[in-house]
Amino acid sequence: MSETFGRGEFLKRGLRWLGRQVADQIVPIPEARPAGRLRPPGALPEPDFLLACHRCNACVAACPPSAIRPLSAAAGLAAATPVIDPLVQPCHLCADTPCITACPSGALQGLGQVHDARLGLARLTPGACLNEKGKTCDFCLASCPVPGALTLEAGQVPVVAADRCTGCGICVYVCPADPKALSIKAL
Repeated sequence: MSETFGRGEFLKRGLRWLGRQVADQIVPIPEARPAGRLRPPGALPEPDFLLACHRCNACVAACPPSAIRPLSAAAGLAAATPVIDPLVQPCHLCADTPCITACPSGALQGLGQVHDARLGLARLTPGACLNEKGKTCDFCLASCPVPGALTLEAGQVPVVAADRCTGCGICVYVCPADPKALSIKAL
C-alpha cells in the first residue's frame, strides 16, 4: 500500500533517515534507555527520540511540577534532551499532558490515557523497606496515582504490578527510607 505525502514530509523523513545513518556510524545508539534515564510521558523509543527531539525545552517549560529537566552536556549526544529525576521531582502524570502538547517535534507522542504512560518500572531494593525493618510505612501506596500499580499487605513490602506501573517516580520521591527502598528502572 503506497503512502503519499508532501515535499516537507518527504524531506523530514529523508533527513531523519540520514541522521540515523550518520549517528549509527559515529556512536551506536542503544535500543534501551540508559539506566536511570527516564523520559517524559509519550517519549519515542530512545534512538528515535534522540533524532526527533529538537532540544528546544518546550516540554521543560510546559511541565507544571517542573519534573522535566534537560540533560547536561556530560550526556554527550543526549545533551539537552529532557529527562525526569524522581529524586528531584517525579512526573505527576498531568491529565492534559502539557509536555506532549508543547513538543513541536513529535518526540513525545500522545497517549490514550495518561496512565498508559510507561516511563519506567518501580523496583524494590531488598532489605531497604521500612516495613522489613519492623516499622510501619505505606507512603508509596498512599501516594501512587495509578490504582493497583502498588499493593501492600499489612507489615509487608510493596509489590509492583508491572502491567500497571507507569514509572512516574512518585513512590521513590515519597519513600522515607534512607537509602530509598524504591527506584525506577527506565524502560
